[in-house]
Amino acid sequence: LDWCTYRSVLDVQQASPEKAPMEPPFLNYLREVASGMRGGEGDVAARAAEAPSVDRVRGLEQILARTSAQQVCRSLFWLTFGALFDQLSASDLQAFRACLGQSWYLLSLAILEGMSGDRKLLDWISAALPFVFAQAIYRILVDAFSEDRSLFIAHAEKLICKATLAVHFEVTGFQILPDTAERERKRLFLKQMVKNPHINQNDFQAGQRRQEKLESQKTNNCNQPLRFGPEDNRPLEESQIDHVMQGRSAERSQRSRQPKRTPVPASLSVDRYAYLTSQGERLLEKQMREQAVILGEVEPLDAEDALSPKHGADSPKQDGNQSPPLNSSSPRSQGTSASSDDEHYASSQSPHSSRPHSSVADSPSWRRVARKRSTALVLSTMAGLHESVRDRRQREAKERKARQELLAKKIAEPLSEALRERHLVTTWVSPCQQSLVHDAKDRNLLRKASAEAFQLTMATRPQLMRPVSLPDLTGSKALREQQRLRKGLHESQASNQRDDGASVDRASLGKDGRRPANVSKPRAEDATGQLPRMGSSTLNDSKTATRERLLGTTANRGEVISLGEPARLTAKVVTKRLEDQDVANKQVSFALYEKEYDVFTNKKKPTRIDGRQLRDEEGAILREHRELFGGPAVRHLPAELMLLLPARS
Repeated sequence: LDWCTYRSVLDVQQASPEKAPMEPPFLNYLREVASGMRGGEGDVAARAAEAPSVDRVRGLEQILARTSAQQVCRSLFWLTFGALFDQLSASDLQAFRACLGQSWYLLSLAILEGMSGDRKLLDWISAALPFVFAQAIYRILVDAFSEDRSLFIAHAEKLICKATLAVHFEVTGFQILPDTAERERKRLFLKQMVKNPHINQNDFQAGQRRQEKLESQKTNNCNQPLRFGPEDNRPLEESQIDHVMQGRSAERSQRSRQPKRTPVPASLSVDRYAYLTSQGERLLEKQMREQAVILGEVEPLDAEDALSPKHGADSPKQDGNQSPPLNSSSPRSQGTSASSDDEHYASSQSPHSSRPHSSVADSPSWRRVARKRSTALVLSTMAGLHESVRDRRQREAKERKARQELLAKKIAEPLSEALRERHLVTTWVSPCQQSLVHDAKDRNLLRKASAEAFQLTMATRPQLMRPVSLPDLTGSKALREQQRLRKGLHESQASNQRDDGASVDRASLGKDGRRPANVSKPRAEDATGQLPRMGSSTLNDSKTATRERLLGTTANRGEVISLGEPARLTAKVVTKRLEDQDVANKQVSFALYEKEYDVFTNKKKPTRIDGRQLRDEEGAILREHRELFGGPAVRHLPAELMLLLPARS
């Protein structure tokens, strides 16, 4: 990207409103987010049906096109950057917060001016803006920092949630729950944006339109041949152009791997000149030694060593009148390099030169030794270079891994306490508006009376996990469960009333089975055959005991856990389900698995063949064949008798 020169967020150490490290195209990202909303350009169904959401998104696009909206997005980006990665100082964040206050004030005036006639649209845009800015900020982070892109995509849900909380607090002044942020995102954006927030919506929608166009053309022109070349013909698609260019590059690379034919014949090759070969080896040795001296691998040569025959290439040149045995008309004999080679050759042939004689220098043994020496020096130098490159790559890989771990740790850390404290006072203003007032000590800038202020503290209730066996006591299920409990209570009360005489009799007996003296014997049945009626106190005590047995006492009352079948299912349905489950369990039993598969290799065994059935089938076929070919031979009648036989009609 031309607007971002940083590879990682850890490279950004400071930023200011006057000189930001990078300037992303905020307008493009805001338009992209608007196209991925419900009712935007990506929502084809809503656009075709002219749903109410289409008008809302169009009004939002008009607001996002203003300069104040881009300034708000710029300030929110750096504030969110500092809140997520803690890379900016407090003074830088305060400067961006002051710019945010001014830009948000101008944007609010623009919203009031443009949507003054529609209060619902104004409220919808004001509520949707924080989520739109948060999505645009995440897209900028993914596109800007190439080294951290994979990490941002892997932790997309957490990053978007934290960015939404930070943006919402900076703009509105109070914190929302992560569940609320996720629910609002699902309500505002399309499914593909919620599921894959890192994808460029413009490219995604262009690909969708291209795919639909290709499918429609394929349906309409399925029997027409392809045509290439005419000017009025449709151009190639991007994917087709990519395929053509890939084929051309593959063909070009294949041609480049083939050996090229040289126009110079072998008889005129430079390899036949032994002098040039030896001189080239000397020059290479000299250059490699100089490079080794620069790298510090060998010590520089002394004057005596430089004049020795071993290092004759570095010795001072003597005057000589001899010339190398080269053709004067050869191109090699012209130019500066050729003249220098002639001087080297002349100096080597001079009797006053410290360099060995040409017969010795051009001998095969001397050339072999020089070639081995230069090769060894080159290999040692290249080995050192390879080791340094390998060490540098390992060091860079370790540094990159450490940076990725540090960044992952910062992403996993919670937001600051100011962004996590869910406390609200109705007379407070947002932090961006607080920055507009010089030396503001708190957010109570409206200076209203305490009687007009309401303090709210939001907290999440812990969600306890309910076991599967525990019935759900909420909603309609709770009503059915209460009715079932009441029905059981009435039945138990009725049974207690029928057996209350026996209960009293058993209660009046002692431990030894005898009735105490202070307990009177129960009266016998009267003439009508009815048992005597119990007192109201005894009946009430029986009802209380039954109720406590079913629902628990007042001090220790709990919920009844039912382990039986649900009350809404009949016995026939329950029995049928149990039988089906039994059949299913038998079908997937281990005994059947052993018959069909090998336990050690987990491969299916060959098809089992019943030997008795095979013998019976073979015998039946043999009997059928014997009936066809067996029996007495058919008599053949003479030809004369065949003429006397009556003709068949």
